[in-house]
Amino acid sequence: MRSSYQAMYTIAGRGPLTFTGPAFARYHGVCNEESEALVEACLPFSATAAQPRHLPEGMYVLDIPEAPCAATTVEGAQAAFPEIHSAYDAVAGWITDHGFSFAGPVREIYHRWNGTPGHPDNRLEIAWPIRESPAPEPGSAAEEGTHEA
Repeated sequence: MRSSYQAMYTIAGRGPLTFTGPAFARYHGVCNEESEALVEACLPFSATAAQPRHLPEGMYVLDIPEAPCAATTVEGAQAAFPEIHSAYDAVAGWITDHGFSFAGPVREIYHRWNGTPGHPDNRLEIAWPIRESPAPEPGSAAEEGTHEA
Protein backbone atom coordinates (compact mmCIF):
# COMPACT_ATOMS: atom_id res chain seq x y z
CA MET A 1 0.00 0.00 0.00
CA ARG A 2 2.80 2.41 0.88
CA SER A 3 4.34 2.18 -2.60
CA SER A 4 0.90 2.62 -4.21
CA TYR A 5 0.28 5.84 -2.28
CA GLN A 6 3.79 7.13 -3.01
CA ALA A 7 3.21 6.58 -6.73
CA MET A 8 -0.19 8.29 -6.60
CA TYR A 9 1.16 11.31 -4.71
CA THR A 10 3.95 11.60 -7.30
CA ILE A 11 1.38 11.66 -10.12
CA ALA A 12 -0.85 14.04 -8.14
CA GLY A 13 2.05 16.48 -7.72
CA ARG A 14 2.30 16.83 -11.49
CA GLY A 15 -1.34 18.09 -11.63
CA PRO A 16 -1.46 19.44 -9.06
CA LEU A 17 -4.70 17.83 -7.94
CA THR A 18 -7.12 19.39 -5.47
CA PHE A 19 -7.80 16.76 -2.81
CA THR A 20 -11.31 16.59 -1.38
CA GLY A 21 -10.60 14.34 1.59
CA PRO A 22 -8.10 11.96 3.17
CA ALA A 23 -6.57 8.94 1.44
CA PHE A 24 -8.48 5.71 1.82
CA ALA A 25 -8.47 2.06 0.78
CA ARG A 26 -11.38 0.03 -0.57
CA TYR A 27 -11.46 -3.65 0.39
CA HIS A 28 -13.41 -5.89 -2.00
CA GLY A 29 -13.48 -8.86 0.37
CA VAL A 30 -11.96 -10.29 3.51
CA CYS A 31 -8.25 -9.66 3.75
CA ASN A 32 -6.49 -11.65 6.50
CA GLU A 33 -3.98 -14.46 7.05
CA GLU A 34 -6.27 -17.02 5.39
CA SER A 35 -7.61 -15.07 2.41
CA GLU A 36 -6.73 -12.40 -0.11
CA ALA A 37 -8.93 -9.76 -1.68
CA LEU A 38 -8.63 -6.89 -4.13
CA VAL A 39 -7.58 -3.74 -2.28
CA GLU A 40 -7.67 -0.32 -3.99
CA ALA A 41 -5.53 2.53 -2.65
CA CYS A 42 -7.47 5.77 -3.28
CA LEU A 43 -6.87 9.53 -3.26
CA PRO A 44 -10.05 11.59 -3.63
CA PHE A 45 -9.67 14.67 -5.81
CA SER A 46 -11.92 17.33 -7.28
CA ALA A 47 -13.48 16.38 -10.59
CA THR A 48 -13.75 20.08 -11.53
CA ALA A 49 -10.06 20.90 -11.00
CA ALA A 50 -6.86 19.53 -12.57
CA GLN A 51 -7.01 15.92 -13.72
CA PRO A 52 -4.24 13.30 -13.53
CA ARG A 53 -2.48 12.55 -16.81
CA HIS A 54 -0.41 9.69 -18.19
CA LEU A 55 -1.26 7.19 -15.48
CA PRO A 56 1.00 4.14 -15.19
CA GLU A 57 -0.42 0.65 -15.70
CA GLY A 58 -2.66 -0.39 -12.81
CA MET A 59 -3.53 3.19 -11.85
CA TYR A 60 -6.86 4.63 -12.98
CA VAL A 61 -9.44 7.29 -12.20
CA LEU A 62 -12.59 5.87 -10.65
CA ASP A 63 -15.81 7.80 -10.12
CA ILE A 64 -17.18 6.52 -6.82
CA PRO A 65 -20.79 7.61 -6.33
CA GLU A 66 -21.79 9.11 -3.02
CA ALA A 67 -23.57 6.73 -0.68
CA PRO A 68 -24.60 6.74 2.96
CA CYS A 69 -22.21 4.74 5.14
CA ALA A 70 -22.24 3.04 8.51
CA ALA A 71 -18.95 3.93 10.18
CA THR A 72 -16.80 3.84 13.27
CA THR A 73 -13.47 5.43 14.16
CA VAL A 74 -10.45 3.64 15.65
CA GLU A 75 -7.24 5.08 17.04
CA GLY A 76 -3.81 3.89 18.12
CA ALA A 77 -3.49 0.15 18.74
CA GLN A 78 -7.13 -0.41 17.74
CA ALA A 79 -6.24 0.85 14.23
CA ALA A 80 -3.59 -1.85 13.76
CA PHE A 81 -3.92 -5.39 12.44
CA PRO A 82 -5.38 -7.66 13.79
CA GLU A 83 -7.22 -5.47 16.36
CA ILE A 84 -8.84 -3.43 13.58
CA HIS A 85 -10.93 -6.49 12.61
CA SER A 86 -13.17 -5.86 15.63
CA ALA A 87 -14.10 -2.45 14.14
CA TYR A 88 -15.00 -4.08 10.82
CA ASP A 89 -17.08 -6.67 12.68
CA ALA A 90 -18.85 -3.97 14.71
CA VAL A 91 -19.84 -1.99 11.62
CA ALA A 92 -20.97 -5.12 9.72
CA GLY A 93 -23.01 -6.21 12.74
CA TRP A 94 -24.66 -2.81 13.04
CA ILE A 95 -25.61 -2.89 9.35
CA THR A 96 -27.32 -6.26 9.56
CA ASP A 97 -28.85 -5.61 13.00
CA HIS A 98 -30.50 -2.41 11.73
CA GLY A 99 -31.96 -3.85 8.51
CA PHE A 100 -29.55 -2.35 6.01
CA SER A 101 -27.64 -4.15 3.28
CA PHE A 102 -24.07 -3.74 2.08
CA ALA A 103 -23.77 -1.46 -0.97
CA GLY A 104 -20.15 -1.75 -1.99
CA PRO A 105 -16.62 -2.30 -0.77
CA VAL A 106 -15.76 -1.19 2.75
CA ARG A 107 -13.46 1.82 3.08
CA GLU A 108 -10.58 2.31 5.49
CA ILE A 109 -10.12 6.09 5.67
CA TYR A 110 -6.80 7.44 6.93
CA HIS A 111 -7.58 10.59 8.91
CA ARG A 112 -4.14 10.42 10.60
CA TRP A 113 -1.49 7.88 9.76
CA ASN A 114 2.16 8.27 10.71
CA GLY A 115 3.35 5.11 8.93
CA THR A 116 3.76 2.95 12.02
CA PRO A 117 0.94 0.49 12.73
CA GLY A 118 -0.42 0.84 16.26
CA HIS A 119 1.05 4.33 16.78
CA PRO A 120 -1.12 6.26 19.29
CA ASP A 121 -1.57 9.18 16.85
CA ASN A 122 -3.10 7.02 14.09
CA ARG A 123 -6.82 7.62 13.48
CA LEU A 124 -8.77 5.58 10.93
CA GLU A 125 -12.41 5.34 10.01
CA ILE A 126 -14.10 2.14 8.86
CA ALA A 127 -16.96 3.20 6.55
CA TRP A 128 -19.23 0.71 4.79
CA PRO A 129 -21.61 1.96 2.09
CA ILE A 130 -25.17 0.88 2.86
CA ARG A 131 -28.64 0.88 1.38
CA GLU A 132 -31.92 0.18 3.01
CA SER A 133 -33.05 -3.38 2.54
CA PRO A 134 -36.37 -3.73 0.75
CA ALA A 135 -39.38 -4.08 3.01
CA PRO A 136 -40.59 -7.67 3.30
CA GLU A 137 -43.60 -8.69 1.27
CA PRO A 138 -46.82 -8.82 3.31
CA GLY A 139 -47.29 -12.34 4.69
CA SER A 140 -43.72 -13.42 3.86
CA ALA A 141 -41.52 -15.43 6.23
CA ALA A 142 -39.23 -12.39 6.63
CA GLU A 143 -42.16 -10.27 7.77
CA GLU A 144 -43.05 -12.91 10.37
CA GLY A 145 -39.48 -12.95 11.69
CA THR A 146 -38.42 -16.32 10.27
CA HIS A 147 -35.68 -16.83 7.73
CA GLU A 148 -34.85 -19.66 5.36
CA ALA A 149 -31.31 -20.99 5.34
